[in-house]
Amino acid sequence: MKPIVPGVSLSLWKYLFAAAQQFNTLQPWDLLDDFNLICVRNPDYGETGYGAVMESLGTLFGFCLYRGTEGFDFYRRQMKNNGDIETREFLLSGQEQRRKY
Repeated sequence: MKPIVPGVSLSLWKYLFAAAQQFNTLQPWDLLDDFNLICVRNPDYGETGYGAVMESLGTLFGFCLYRGTEGFDFYRRQMKNNGDIETREFLLSGQEQRRKY
C-alpha cells in the first residue's frame, strides 16, 4: 500500500523553515542530550508528547517528538538498546501514528 503524503502549503513551509532557523540559533544540543526529555501536552487533545534534542557526533541536529504512551515506550526501548532499533520498527511506528491522527 502506497503511503498518503499530505499536501503542505507554502505558508506552512515558510513557518517551519523559520522555526528550524530559530531552533538552530538556540542550539539546545549544547544544554540537553537525547536522554533529557521535554514533556509537552496538547491542551486541545490531551495528548502528551515526549521530546528529545538530537545531536549525533556533531553531524545531525534535530528534535524528535515521541507522541503518546506508544511513542514514550518506543523511546525507552531505543535508549535501553543504545539507539539500536531496527528501521522497520521505527517505520511501522510512524505508520501507526499516521493512521491514528
